[in-house]
Amino acid sequence: MTCERAAIDANPLVPDAPRIAGEGIAEARWRASAWLSGLPVLVPETWLEGRQRLVVVAPHPDDEVLGVGGLLAMAREAGIAVAVVAVTDGEACYPDLPAWTSEHTRAVHRRELAAALACLGVDADAITALDLGDGRVAAAEDRLVAALDRLLEPGDCLLTTWIGDGHPDHEACARAARAIAARRRVRRVEFPIWAWHWLEPTTAAQHWPGACRWPLTATARRAKARALACFRSQLDTGVPGQAPILPSRVLARFRRGFELLLP
Repeated sequence: MTCERAAIDANPLVPDAPRIAGEGIAEARWRASAWLSGLPVLVPETWLEGRQRLVVVAPHPDDEVLGVGGLLAMAREAGIAVAVVAVTDGEACYPDLPAWTSEHTRAVHRRELAAALACLGVDADAITALDLGDGRVAAAEDRLVAALDRLLEPGDCLLTTWIGDGHPDHEACARAARAIAARRRVRRVEFPIWAWHWLEPTTAAQHWPGACRWPLTATARRAKARALACFRSQLDTGVPGQAPILPSRVLARFRRGFELLLP
């Protein structure tokens, strides 16, 4: 998810998107959205049937859990393999805190990611760390595409952040995933992270045609909650006056009984 620094410039793909800043859209407004509550609901057993492996392309540690952590837990419970491509280590998330150097943050985030994925039933050896640079993925898209080309197998399903999400790393991952999915002819699915922060619920339908809800079992919700709790460095900086990356108002968007998938 990294990083709610000062702000991130408006997304040219979504003209009405403001910069990412402030507290964003209150979760209560999303909960009141008739469009969101009325979306088609996927049948997990049907969607997972025949799947061999899910490959999640995560811009930063936590994006995979925030966006599709429940889905991953359910996939593992069904015996489906999961691979996670950690595109960056989110090492630039606390640039104003001297103790949180890039090296220290990288090491902490890698430990937290492994612990979080273990809560979902995903082993650490399923993680491929690319270290393409927090905030610099767009400049390394060709390297990301090449890495995915080496990793992908026939029958894989790619999952990554929405191409209009509003964060440059998230959008770069989506572009790379779209490029390699077309080349290798594998299925691709996207999910929003930052868009929940800035997208007006009244305009969501025009930006997310074909959106579906993935219903979470009680077991998957508990696993996702445990996984999110592993990102301790993002939940509490330990520095008075320094806001965490994942405050409660942000976490509320990802504690629902469903996750959103975009074809």
